[in-house]
Amino acid sequence: MRKLRTYLKKVIIMILLLSMVNINGVNVSATGAKTAEWPKGPAKKSITAESAIVMELNTGAILYQKNIHDRHYPASITKIMTTLLCLENAPLSDTVEFSYNAVNSIEYGSSNIGVMAGEKIKMEDCLYGIMLMSGNEVCNGVAEHVAGDIDSFVDMMNKRAKQLGCKDTHFANPNGLFLKNHYTTAYDMALISKEAMKNSTFRKITGTKNYTIPKTNKHESIPLYNKHNMLNPYRYPYGYDYCIGGKTGYTDIARYTLVTFAKKGDMELVCVVMKTAGPPETEPNEYTDTIKLLNFAFDNYSVYSMEKGQSRKDIEGQYSLFTKYNKLFDTDDSPLYIQDNAGLVLPNGVDISQAEKNVELYNDVHIEEGENVIGRITYTYAGKQAGSADIYYNTERIADTNLNSNITEIVNEAEDEKNKAEAKEQEEEEKKSEASSGINVKIIIIIAVLAVVVALILLILRRTVLRRRYIRMYNRRKMLSKYSAKPVSKRRRRKRKKGLY
Repeated sequence: MRKLRTYLKKVIIMILLLSMVNINGVNVSATGAKTAEWPKGPAKKSITAESAIVMELNTGAILYQKNIHDRHYPASITKIMTTLLCLENAPLSDTVEFSYNAVNSIEYGSSNIGVMAGEKIKMEDCLYGIMLMSGNEVCNGVAEHVAGDIDSFVDMMNKRAKQLGCKDTHFANPNGLFLKNHYTTAYDMALISKEAMKNSTFRKITGTKNYTIPKTNKHESIPLYNKHNMLNPYRYPYGYDYCIGGKTGYTDIARYTLVTFAKKGDMELVCVVMKTAGPPETEPNEYTDTIKLLNFAFDNYSVYSMEKGQSRKDIEGQYSLFTKYNKLFDTDDSPLYIQDNAGLVLPNGVDISQAEKNVELYNDVHIEEGENVIGRITYTYAGKQAGSADIYYNTERIADTNLNSNITEIVNEAEDEKNKAEAKEQEEEEKKSEASSGINVKIIIIIAVLAVVVALILLILRRTVLRRRYIRMYNRRKMLSKYSAKPVSKRRRRKRKKGLY
């Protein structure tokens, strides 16, 4: 009997569990849709860096984070911003003439390539000296050349950082030598690095292993090698097959900082680690941390393209940006298009159709000749941004498309299509919600009925058990009364018959 009751209890528990299924981190709703969690990544305690981030370059998706908004001294990874500004504001063919101040104002013993006062070096060669050998005096020289003086160049650095969305960054010099008011965060450095990698010349320079600055007015030549061990392991065995560039950094106060670019298949990553311990006390943790984080990202995520052809192939019909919101996207020379290499990153095993898409079209757009940003498309999954891209309107393509509509009409049409699509999606969601509610009500009713049935069964079983127990006790008392009575003598029996006793 006890076995039967235990079995019935197990059945009830199983029924209740079936209404709240959660298997291996995958939530299953009543409609059958599955939502996988974002991978958590290595435990924060296993990463020695005080701050670390892994960001996908083309999408901006953050794949790993540890204290990414904490401020630290960046040391020489500052030079990524310095190089970016030079590429944006000066021709590579310019000749930089180094002043006495540029060469002699750096700390004694800090990294340099031996430039002399009065030496003339081409801008392109200077940038190799900055990114490969971390020449501090070279940073001062290019800063003076681009902005007139170092302080003005620093102002340009801070202005550009704000344009890129950096909220916790303040630069005080172009080379990263310690100053108390010179700081940034892992997140801000990832934003700066992401922007720098959009420049093809920067990509070429940061990925160069060895370079020689040709003869100048002071040197026959200046040989350079890339100090980033994962790209060019000259001292430690930390070569990494997917590394395509990066920048090292170190000061006694900042400790070791490192920015690394890596590419595997269609996925491009930037990993930033800040304030790690290092030799001679320990192994080069900036490299071990970086390799661990890059391997995690490559092993657990997949990248999808938002490009026109790829979106048709992978997203199919209703999920295509280019057919859902405006027919103009369907022409090869359309004036409406998204930025190059746009994409989204999702955990392995998640279909792109499971990502939620939002298209925002700006209302206060001032259209000028050429390319104009008129909106943004953003994909999210499980509460996190999976990718985003700007939407462009190019006036130079209007003549080729034989379109008479102006940008206002195009935006309004797209907005109407968007609203209709959102209304339809909302209606579908309501239907799903109603269906889900109906299913939940049915499940509750079934559970209630089963609970009542089980309760009745248990009540009947209890009464049966009590009845049997009563019968056993009655029979036992009867038996005891039979054998416990005093024996009656023959004389007394005769008297009873005669009625005398």
